[in-house]
Amino acid sequence: FWALGRLALLVSFIMPAMQYLAHPYVSRGGAESFTTRSSIVLGGIIAFSAIIVFSGVLAPKLWASILGDSYENTYKYVPLALSAACISIVSRTIYTLIIASGETTFISASVPVGITVQIVMYTTNPINSVFTAYMFTIAASLAVCSVHLCNLLRSNLLLRRRRNVRLQEGL
Repeated sequence: FWALGRLALLVSFIMPAMQYLAHPYVSRGGAESFTTRSSIVLGGIIAFSAIIVFSGVLAPKLWASILGDSYENTYKYVPLALSAACISIVSRTIYTLIIASGETTFISASVPVGITVQIVMYTTNPINSVFTAYMFTIAASLAVCSVHLCNLLRSNLLLRRRRNVRLQEGL
């Protein structure tokens, strides 16, 4: 499990780009272009993640070889490790987009949701293998990602409403 975590570190090289490139790109456009710009960033990171996960499905032994010869037998868990990493990357990207929107009222809602999913997963599926450890991680990450996605949609709606009100007042 820990050795495969190094693959996640390798894949997460994209995160600094999200903070230093995507955040200013989305913020710079203002409310008028927030939906378009955030969709471009989110679409790009989802495409990147899909390519990474798909490559792990097609060539897991190649990914496992990055870890070294002694980890050759971990190849069957490579798609799970890459999926967990990519879900986390998508979630953190959505979080960055929410911050860029300035509409962060319910951003902390992901914490109790993530903890609840972890408790449910742990009580129903004890972590006793690499597979269950990744399922635990993936379930919690998907829950947090879902909350962030709801918050991003909410941010888009609020920004759009404000823009429409400003347009109506200007008429």
